[in-house]
Amino acid sequence: MTKKDDILTVEGIKNCLTTSFIGKEIHIFDTIDSTNNHARKIAKEGAGGGTVVLAESQTKGKGRLGRTWFSPSGVNIYLSVILKPQIPSTHITLLTFVSAIAVVKAIKDAANLDANIKWPNDVLINNKKIAGILSEMDAKADAVRFAVIGIGINVNLDIKDIPFELKDKATSIKIESNSTIDRINLICRVLENLEEWYNLFERNGVNDIIKKWKRLAVTIGRDVKVQSGNSLIEGRAVDIDVNGALLIKDRNGVIQRVLSGDVMQ
Repeated sequence: MTKKDDILTVEGIKNCLTTSFIGKEIHIFDTIDSTNNHARKIAKEGAGGGTVVLAESQTKGKGRLGRTWFSPSGVNIYLSVILKPQIPSTHITLLTFVSAIAVVKAIKDAANLDANIKWPNDVLINNKKIAGILSEMDAKADAVRFAVIGIGINVNLDIKDIPFELKDKATSIKIESNSTIDRINLICRVLENLEEWYNLFERNGVNDIIKKWKRLAVTIGRDVKVQSGNSLIEGRAVDIDVNGALLIKDRNGVIQRVLSGDVMQ
């Protein structure tokens, strides 16, 4: 059960939000199938850029590659933001990078914890996943009509409530900080950082985003195995390119470009 003083409300969020456009329109649900699904629906119906969809719980929370996102009620953050960037569809991964930077900075602001980023969309603390990001888009003729950024953050989840199969892979801000976190404050920090870095991306292009992302990333410089479709690619992760693809130098010294996949180590 969600405590009365921790219930997500539009008024509570707007009272602490200092953004200029993200969060001017907010939809909050007690239970929904997926915040990303609803955001896509209302974006197609004309919802404006910056519209935020939040839920206390999701019945069909979405992760990457068709996976589900563990979504218990009243303890975490499940939100989606509609954006209308003027970018080619090949740059959609960079919106994931923008969002990951925003989440890392928000966790630092709200809980004084240092988080890192694992390519392409995971936020980690002590090598355990604390947040994930799912970027989806509606594009026509290589132009993005709108993008939906889905962000899931494990906030006040207790260790006893993490499924057994995820205990060595997942954590929460409460577990790492040993304190209960004000979810509304964290939501406001996420949205404010997202707007700041999104505006920087729109204004200056990819370079600042890639530079900051690389400073926070744990993937670059490591030996990795990446499952990409039916291919297993092994080597040293040496860089990312301007579209957010991971560049891996294999054992033959050849650079392999991976646009999507799972980093297994």
